[in-house]
Formats: sequence, structure tokens, C-alpha cells
Amino acid sequence: MATHTRIQLWEVYISKNPHWENDNITLTPAGLKKLFEQTYDLGHKNGVETANRAAKIADAVKGKSSYDEANPFGDIFGDIFKK
Repeated sequence: MATHTRIQLWEVYISKNPHWENDNITLTPAGLKKLFEQTYDLGHKNGVETANRAAKIADAVKGKSSYDEANPFGDIFGDIFKK
């Protein structure tokens, strides 16, 4: 899972472009587009991962998942409770 906060994302950009931290910067149209695309792609990826996790949790709550998938202790207690 690649969840990043705003601060972590900025730190990634600064690590790749340290002069951004203290200098006045300008971006070319191509540079601005690249920055936008990277930010969008990361946000989209995290959004899809979050939605998939939420769907799995919802399915588990509704009883659509197997006991072992829904319960991390299924391998320990599954035989005891025959689920």
C-alpha cells in the first residue's frame, strides 16, 4: 500500500529537486504537466487501493467473503468454530 500524506509527497519532490525548497522556481509547460500527471497518478492509485480495501471490508461485513479472508484469526479458530 502506497499511502502518502501531503508532507510525504512534498518531501519526495524536494528530494528530487532540492533547489525547490529555497529558490524561486519556474516550470515549463512540460514540467508543470509532468508534475500534475505524477500527482494525479499517485492520488488515483491511492484512491483505487482505498476503494478496493473498503469493498473487501464491506463484503466481509455482509458475509460475502470466506471466514478466513474476513477474519485474520480464521486459521487459528476456524476449526474450533467450524467456519
